[in-house]
Amino acid sequence: MQLHSPLAAFVGGVEADILTALVRANGMVMDAAMLARISGKSYTGIRYALRRLVQHGTVTATQIGSRSVFAFNAEHLLASAIVEIVDSKSRLLVELTTAIGELFSIDPRFSALFGSAARDEMTPESDIDLFLVRPAEVDEDAFAAEAEVLAQRATHLTGNDVRTLVYGEEEVAQGAARHPVFAEILRDGVVLTGDLGWFRRAATS
Repeated sequence: MQLHSPLAAFVGGVEADILTALVRANGMVMDAAMLARISGKSYTGIRYALRRLVQHGTVTATQIGSRSVFAFNAEHLLASAIVEIVDSKSRLLVELTTAIGELFSIDPRFSALFGSAARDEMTPESDIDLFLVRPAEVDEDAFAAEAEVLAQRATHLTGNDVRTLVYGEEEVAQGAARHPVFAEILRDGVVLTGDLGWFRRAATS
């Protein structure tokens, strides 16, 4: 699944982009041109998709002068299911945070989602990347085994391959100059557990 557009797993890409944009607009109306700009899809494609969504009732259309504007129909029977799907990324972050607390005998010093999933740039083939910092006192092999179980659980939740990138505290102390991925995590990463301030200080000292 694509975390920034999870509805694409169920409906066509254009319809998924429209519904996602309108759900996240929290009741604000949009016209076809606005939706085309947000989604990056063609104006013609957006108009055809809007016609289908209005026919099914998940989107409402209102005429304001010569302009048609559209909104998500929060009263539709499927509305709660659509909103839940659109919020999948937030739910995944909660599930991952909970899983880390359950699966590790000693919690990671720091953990984050990074890569295309964090940047909302996933394609259907994208992996989900998780960054974990192993505490200095923890056995490396034991931690790696627990990280693998976390990856398997995340795959079950999403269907995506999940890649865990594990660094020890002593490696983080070597800094971003030696490990350039740290700069990416500081720029784009979504913190799951631990102290971002600690990681920033350790990785940039």
